[in-house]
Amino acid sequence: MQDGFYRVAAASPKVTVADPHANARAMAQLIRRAAGEGAGAICFPELSLTGATCGDLFRSRTLLQGAEAALAQLMADTADLDILCVVGVPVPRGGSLTDAVAVFHRGELLGLSTKTCLSSASGLSQGRHFTPGPQPYEALTFAGQETVLGPRLLFECENVEGLTLGAVPGEDLWASSSAGGLTAAGATVLLHPTAAPELAGRAA
Repeated sequence: MQDGFYRVAAASPKVTVADPHANARAMAQLIRRAAGEGAGAICFPELSLTGATCGDLFRSRTLLQGAEAALAQLMADTADLDILCVVGVPVPRGGSLTDAVAVFHRGELLGLSTKTCLSSASGLSQGRHFTPGPQPYEALTFAGQETVLGPRLLFECENVEGLTLGAVPGEDLWASSSAGGLTAAGATVLLHPTAAPELAGRAA
């Protein structure tokens, strides 16, 4: 933060659907570029490690394990950079699957913020593949690290007074219990990772 301003980068990489490692490599380049340009945080789209249009492949163990491994590699590859990263990733929980965003800094997974408002519009049909995250949160091991999974997680910057970030995936931004709850709890910056599949005729 400089003179009361905090620089945030919004990045939309060229996503290779169902190839988490290729997506992680593309993200690493953008993270390094954003850090070099002085950004304190970078926000990628919802489900950006896999692509949002995987459909029934979201039930593939190979895809889910690949996404978790790719996240671990991405954190390791950017651990030398002083930038907070928000990356969309599916997180399995027992027999269910959660649409979450991984928030990490210098190789440390700070938390997995979950989506609670699942969309059935614009061809997403998220309710078919995902369930809302736990309330309020739960501890788990993901990408080789102990972390927490849940909605409305806050990430307070230890070095900058008054800077507290929250990540609000997709339609949760319009839910007063999510975005409003975060700001009421003290968030001063909200990062909004979201994604929707392209549909024929959508541009018109």
